Amino acid sequence: MRSDAPFTLTVVGVVVWLLLVGYLLFATEDHATLLLRQGAGTTASRNPAGVRDLYRALQSLDLPVGRVRDDAAVENDTTLVIIDPPPASDDWIPGELSERVRRDELTLLVAGDQEQLQRVCPFIANDIPRVEPAPPARVLERLAYDARTVAADASTRAFSVTPPGLVALVSSDDRPVVLLAEHGRGRVILVSDPRLFGNAWIGQEDNARLVLALCSGRSSVTFDDRWASHAVADQGAIEMMTLLYGTPGGRATVTLVLGLLLCLYLHGIGVGPRASLPTAGQRPVAYVDALTEALLAAGKGKEALRHFQQELRRRVAPRIGLEPDVDPRTLARAMAARSTEADEDEIYRLLTDRLPAQAIAARVRELDRLREGMGS
Repeated sequence: MRSDAPFTLTVVGVVVWLLLVGYLLFATEDHATLLLRQGAGTTASRNPAGVRDLYRALQSLDLPVGRVRDDAAVENDTTLVIIDPPPASDDWIPGELSERVRRDELTLLVAGDQEQLQRVCPFIANDIPRVEPAPPARVLERLAYDARTVAADASTRAFSVTPPGLVALVSSDDRPVVLLAEHGRGRVILVSDPRLFGNAWIGQEDNARLVLALCSGRSSVTFDDRWASHAVADQGAIEMMTLLYGTPGGRATVTLVLGLLLCLYLHGIGVGPRASLPTAGQRPVAYVDALTEALLAAGKGKEALRHFQQELRRRVAPRIGLEPDVDPRTLARAMAARSTEADEDEIYRLLTDRLPAQAIAARVRELDRLREGMGS
């Protein structure tokens, strides 16, 4: 018996488990993966806004695909894809990237709203138009790429106008969804709706064909993950998260651990120093109260109640000519015939009730008074 409540070990285990999961979440910074929140496009996330399906689709085409965390890691002759970036970030320094696009060393593809696009592409001389909802894009005009429809059953976000000097590659209701901007000898592709790249939409209509066509103009594709989960992730945490939640064995382990904690709780296994129990030399009522309190503190309230019920049967039944294991109703009837303290139903209730912890102490006192009244 321990002095702590039986759920102490369970609570400790759950807290440790939550801390582990919390560490994994924040170490990978992929909150969207487990919490299904909308967020920046990430090649790791399976949530609707993530682009893991696109990333894997490009890999399946044997097209070299990579991830980077800073501009210096971007190789030449690649399409650098930036999905749903934050509108403001001190990490973003467009100068070197602008020069590389101008020299046509890479193609920049950015998907987001007006503020996001202006933040990433301030070097574009033309004003980037605002992004606003458009009607369901059931049929998009084919202007440059082999794609006829985008998100047939969902509202699309489109640019309000096509600014002078920019070319509309794909439009919806005469409003551009994809714009092409020239920058020196290079190109910048602006997409008004990042959802076209997301897991939730990539499989609808011809979205995949459109996105693959936009991404595959160079010899490789590179995703900028500086704000996404892999950008600042602890690789060990990513591997552990994948092991725990991404494999049958990991999920089975999680289930077993939670099941073990539940079993420990149900069986009343506590932790802590040994409880100091009262001695029987104390005054009887004080002893009963102290023992009950100690058992309750150790999380053994039910055991306390059973102990005093059994003690009553053991001491009283032989005195009235019955065996200790006699049927409770028979014992209650015999005791009621010899007691002025309680009637048969009340005695039967005392012998058989199962109570919540807060009511056990009072019931134990009743049992002890009944035992004293029977002269035992």
